Amino acid sequence: MLFNLSVAGVLASGIALLSTIAAVEANGHTYNGPKSTSEFRHNHPYHQPPTNHRPKVFIRASKNATDDISADFLKGLKKANHGGTLVLPKGQTFIIGKKLDLTFLNNVQVNLEGTIKVSS
Repeated sequence: MLFNLSVAGVLASGIALLSTIAAVEANGHTYNGPKSTSEFRHNHPYHQPPTNHRPKVFIRASKNATDDISADFLKGLKKANHGGTLVLPKGQTFIIGKKLDLTFLNNVQVNLEGTIKVSS
């Protein structure tokens, strides 16, 4: 399961909205926005994003317990960077045997259904 919105983000948004309402009302202005959460949800219904809206990137699995695919894994992450999904399918094993610099990651999802094994 993939989530793009955190509970903390939702709470922070709600607190910001309430503080804006209080500031507007304190200045003598009337707030004409929704009066309740249900009214807001009625006026702005949530639409589930399509599940296939992100490009999917697949890499090869390890052939055996010593087949290090670190370079392929890094290439896959770079290709999925900025809005893609790296898919590691069920029933496949991916051996990572090298340190990887992942500081470049930006908006990448990893759909991990297989197994990642890290060796020294």
